[in-house]
Amino acid sequence: MFAVPGLIGALLFRGGLLLRGSGLIFVDDAGRPASRWRVSLRNGVMWAPLVAAPYLFMSEGIPVNAKWAVGLLGAIVYGLGVVAVMRAPSRGLQDRIAGTWLVPK
Repeated sequence: MFAVPGLIGALLFRGGLLLRGSGLIFVDDAGRPASRWRVSLRNGVMWAPLVAAPYLFMSEGIPVNAKWAVGLLGAIVYGLGVVAVMRAPSRGLQDRIAGTWLVPK
């Protein structure tokens, strides 16, 4: 319900209405406003696991052992993301992958 409007907002407005209303902006490594594709990539990375998980676990063609393995791998990646954010709370994993920073306007 929130993923599609979030992705559309990232593509059209470089972050969406909430971001604009809060006085924040995404920038790239040079301090310039991040491009639409970069912000869209960031949001895609952020939403991908939550959008893909129901399809993976509800599909009947995938063996149960593979589902458990993917679930365990997802939990490990999630745990690593939590550790990364605890070590450097200024940037999340999706920001590191997309090369963006969230800064005041």
